[in-house]
Amino acid sequence: MEEYYSFTQSQKARFAYKTLQFICVNIESMRIKKILENAIQLCDDFYTKNSNVADELYETLDNEEDGFTIIQECEENEDIQLILDCIIDSIAIITKEAYDNIGQKYYPEPIELVTQETFIHLLNSLQKCYGEESISKIINS
Repeated sequence: MEEYYSFTQSQKARFAYKTLQFICVNIESMRIKKILENAIQLCDDFYTKNSNVADELYETLDNEEDGFTIIQECEENEDIQLILDCIIDSIAIITKEAYDNIGQKYYPEPIELVTQETFIHLLNSLQKCYGEESISKIINS
């Protein structure tokens, strides 16, 4: 797994994007899937149209009604909490790249905290959720 630690910020964000797509195919909760599909569409707009979606992406994390962090806080199932960890880490990594893309100097506090440790946490959570081979499946997708 250490071979992935040297990814650039852009490579980490692309990996995170593919992770969201991977999770969306495998998630059973329709509520989470619907919000995740919206986040993936924002990522598509960012990557294909170079759209400024940083604030909207961040809102999928921190929305008081249906943001992923709120959903995670209310979730009792530990397996779903772990999947939400993967989603939250992925969106945070992509959001940071989206803010960087527009030259943002100051980030919302949770995005300010995105570091290499966030990426390592994502990799570890993926392995716990989907097994050792999940990382290579995502990379090769």
